[in-house]
Amino acid sequence: MKPKNNSDFIIDYMITSRCNLSCDFCYGPTPDSIKELNKEQKIQLIEKLYDIGVTKIIIAGGEPTLSSDLISVCQKAKEYGIGLGLQTNAFFESSLEKVLPYLDWVALPIDGVTTNAQLVMRSSRLHLAKTLNALSLIKDYNQSYEHSVKVKIGTVICQKNFGELERVASILNSYEVDVWKIYQLRKRGKGKHFSSKYFIEDFAISAILKKIMIKFPNLPIYYSTDKNDAYVIIDPDSRTYIINNISTQDFGRLIDGESSSFDKTKFIDIMDMSNEEQIKYNISKSFPGWI
Repeated sequence: MKPKNNSDFIIDYMITSRCNLSCDFCYGPTPDSIKELNKEQKIQLIEKLYDIGVTKIIIAGGEPTLSSDLISVCQKAKEYGIGLGLQTNAFFESSLEKVLPYLDWVALPIDGVTTNAQLVMRSSRLHLAKTLNALSLIKDYNQSYEHSVKVKIGTVICQKNFGELERVASILNSYEVDVWKIYQLRKRGKGKHFSSKYFIEDFAISAILKKIMIKFPNLPIYYSTDKNDAYVIIDPDSRTYIINNISTQDFGRLIDGESSSFDKTKFIDIMDMSNEEQIKYNISKSFPGWI
């Protein structure tokens, strides 16, 4: 069995389940509930994924900058020429600054402007300020070095922050962001319970986005619903999933905890069964120009 002839195969790697926040809509791994791969296993994972045909990795969590192995993993990926994106909540500025030289993209959140919305959505009043500080950090980095990092802002929409969309747009319009991705609330993970109270239908979100696009015509916006989800996600313990729209298929761990052997056949099956074209389409919209 051989992998597809991929020019780009992209995965999301949740390097750690640890996180300093407790977002009610989160569908990442539950903090401290999963035994992470050790450093050597993480390096092995990067090597094996490269050998099979993975060319882009989006590192997330948990909060990835809490991982002591983040720099080592990024260094190894860059040795192989793997493109890297990082999804971070921006609370650990010094860690973000150290990893910038290895990244092509940084994905940052703005899920609230008012104190109440920040607390409900991100469990911290500092959420917006931290993201704006990170934007300034990346801007300074890009002006100081030949290598530049692109920025994606993500906003999860529900009834608690729906009325603040235009205010978020106004803030972003004054920054140089490469894309603003609007997420309809996902009904998975912790979001299953959160969505029952706060979910907003597609037609309502689309209507306000049309108004925002008219008011801010130069702001690059991509709206994503759960109907076009397509991801291959690797958890901190190497358990791997295919997300296809609202369905999730669990393939178990790629690296055995005791022997540390990598299951190449399993990952090739995952590549063959994934919705590769939809994954590429999502990446082309979420990280424009990357593939």
